[in-house]
Amino acid sequence: MRMRFWVMVLIVPVLAGVGALAWSQRARFDTLDVPPGRVAILLRRVGREPPPGSIIAPRTEPGQPPYRGIIEDVLPPGRHDAINRHEYDWQTVPLTVVPTTKVGVLVRLFGDDLPAGQTLADENPADAAAGIVRKGILREPLAAGSHAINLRAYRVLLFDPVVIQPGQVGVVAHLVGRGPSRGDAWLAAPDERGVQAQVLPPGIHHVNPYATFVLPVSRQSQRLDLTTPGTRVRFPTSDGFDIALDGAIEWSLTDASAPLVYVKFGGTKVVEDSLILPAARAISRSFGARSPARDFIAGTSRQSFQSAFETELRRLVEAEGPVIHAVTISGITPPNELATLIQRRVEAALLRSQLDAQMETERGRASLAREQELEKLPALLAVARATHATEFGAAREAEARALATAAAEDEQAQIALEIAKLDAERIRASARSTATTKTRVSETVAAIERKMAAATGGGDAYARLRLLERLIPHYRSIVATLDAPPSHVLVEQALDMGPDPDSPTSTDPAASPAPTPKENP
Repeated sequence: MRMRFWVMVLIVPVLAGVGALAWSQRARFDTLDVPPGRVAILLRRVGREPPPGSIIAPRTEPGQPPYRGIIEDVLPPGRHDAINRHEYDWQTVPLTVVPTTKVGVLVRLFGDDLPAGQTLADENPADAAAGIVRKGILREPLAAGSHAINLRAYRVLLFDPVVIQPGQVGVVAHLVGRGPSRGDAWLAAPDERGVQAQVLPPGIHHVNPYATFVLPVSRQSQRLDLTTPGTRVRFPTSDGFDIALDGAIEWSLTDASAPLVYVKFGGTKVVEDSLILPAARAISRSFGARSPARDFIAGTSRQSFQSAFETELRRLVEAEGPVIHAVTISGITPPNELATLIQRRVEAALLRSQLDAQMETERGRASLAREQELEKLPALLAVARATHATEFGAAREAEARALATAAAEDEQAQIALEIAKLDAERIRASARSTATTKTRVSETVAAIERKMAAATGGGDAYARLRLLERLIPHYRSIVATLDAPPSHVLVEQALDMGPDPDSPTSTDPAASPAPTPKENP
């Protein structure tokens, strides 16, 4: 029990001392809450005295005591523990915001002064190798957005970005860097001061205006009008007359030629005044002195002059960088004393050419009409062939139908002929049969008549008998109508003939002669 008491007596003071020490250490530290959108700038209160003129505490090597003053690095938004309130003081400032329409440039406010000839604070790589920090403008620009920057150590300058419109390129010139390695070179190397061969495409470019100069140069086609005052091209002819050209020259720059043309001449106006117009005047004088004035107004020399003028102008101008797209000579103005005389000749030639053109047009129309008719000919032939084929097929079908009808009719006629032949044969057979029958009947009757004539006593007696047979049934009517005596005599004579002794008596019906077969009417 006593042992526990003494243990408690020894442990309680130790725990109290440890607690007091921890409380004293905690009391020396604080928690720093940096709100959103702000940064904290620290000021160290204790340490070595900074060099004279220093506004920022210099950085020290590990193991060396620090300097008093403003700390270059800032604390971003958030919670920061273990900040000794006795060693540091702080201040919160807003974040540096670079708008989207601007470009930021940092200016360092501390460090050594710039040597003569140096523009940027971080321009010389030897300073970084030696650990030398210089105050001044920094090379790299700040992009649009929020940046945690110590405004006690830096200043932010805002500039407009470089805008390259469509149809333009940006000619870039470095304002800092080493000197040109070649004194006769028009363009500088990428790490040298001077105009660069590489251009910027259309768009928005955030560049440091203290380090880089950008000039927008048009790549669109430029038109140099030769009819405006100050740009007329005039030249003397071989016969001493002054000729003026009317027309235009279209030209432009390429991406590759824009930097070189800018270095040699400058802007587009300078290119026209210093390169294109002098070349056009020199070429026209050279070619114009070879021909008289009338050749430039009427004749083939005008066209040859324009072709030679364009070819030579391309050769001279494109050797310097610009590209000639077209050279158009719309007219040539002669002197006033030649205008009237040549005008009539030109009008006559123009009228003749118009008439020739009309004749050629008419020939072309006639040729076109002939070709159109020739083009229609195959179709007409095809239609004719189709019509012929149709009609021929219809005729063949009609002929086939007629032949079939004729064949059918012929077959029917053959059948009718056969029927007629059969009918004729039947009729002939019937006639032969009838004739045979009649012949046989006649022969039979004749045989009977011969037998009866023989039986009567001869032909005359048989004839009288037959007459009486015919007359007796009609005797009374005959006697009543006969008044003349010869008639009675005839009758009486006929009656006196008496009956045929060989024939049966009239009173015996069975003995009466058989009737004579009647002839076939």
